Amino acid sequence: MYIGIDLGTTGCKTVLFAADGSPVCEYNKEYELIFKGTYVEQDANDWWRLVLEGMKYVVSESKITDIRGISVSTQGISFVP
Repeated sequence: MYIGIDLGTTGCKTVLFAADGSPVCEYNKEYELIFKGTYVEQDANDWWRLVLEGMKYVVSESKITDIRGISVSTQGISFVP
């Protein structure tokens, strides 16, 4: 089993895949946007919380614990020290 995590522009999507690449379980939740004048921010703590929440969800819903790999894709040039 493999977990794919997409930290996109508007939300976090987590999918648990079988060895053949077929999806087994999915989680998707949008971020809260913080509007400041002419630009929009997101709280990096929300990203981390939703990554953990998504992984816990797909593992507990599928009752599968033999995870062989995790891949993460993030939005643009995001970097949080």
